[in-house]
Amino acid sequence: MRTMIIASSVADEGSVTWRSAFLAALLAVPVALTGCGGPSCEDAVDNAMKVYGFGGASYGSQRASAIKKCKDNSWSEPLRACVKNASSRNAVDECERLATKGKSSVEAYDDYMKKSKRSEAELNLNALQKSLKVTFIENAEFPRGTAPLTPATPCCEHSPDRKCPVSVSEWADNPVWSALDFELVEPSLFQYSYESTDGKVAIVKAVGDLDCDTTTSEYVLRCEAPDGNPSCTVTKPDRAD
Repeated sequence: MRTMIIASSVADEGSVTWRSAFLAALLAVPVALTGCGGPSCEDAVDNAMKVYGFGGASYGSQRASAIKKCKDNSWSEPLRACVKNASSRNAVDECERLATKGKSSVEAYDDYMKKSKRSEAELNLNALQKSLKVTFIENAEFPRGTAPLTPATPCCEHSPDRKCPVSVSEWADNPVWSALDFELVEPSLFQYSYESTDGKVAIVKAVGDLDCDTTTSEYVLRCEAPDGNPSCTVTKPDRAD
């Protein structure tokens, strides 16, 4: 249900001039903490250049220059990982912004990753909210029934990345998820449940343990239509995981 934005590559050398300036500025960010593990400078630079659409005859020299700057400036492991995992230009910008806010690179990376992880639940509940409203308009009620936490096994119990794997059958075999045309097609950090006993009120929950400390956070989507017009609210957890 999530959208990954990847910039298309550009073949003409002149079009990379402004991107070169951006990447040079990004790679000039001073980072105090240095790590020797995790993604390499090559990994981080390759992803940044892909996201920003680098290409053309100058690609090789631009890449070599950027990798050298990354190593010369001793990018930390968390910052390299942040750029390596960025899936859009905004995400790469966020890595750079957090690294220059006066926080350590570890704090910046943690902030970025927690925000990214929490957005999964918000995006999926937003998609479910739209589906529930459409279903009510078409049928004058929300789907009746229940769906237990799906996938069934908590995400933290899966190794090595602690994400719930894609499980097509778990979604397809439950009539509620099928009625809402909802399933996850990528590994997830949250499990989702549904309940509506009378078709008048529907409750959807997204439950996750983002740091796998056994304390879960819960997002709750509540939809109802007391006057025949469906409306929904989302309650976020009091404590950010």
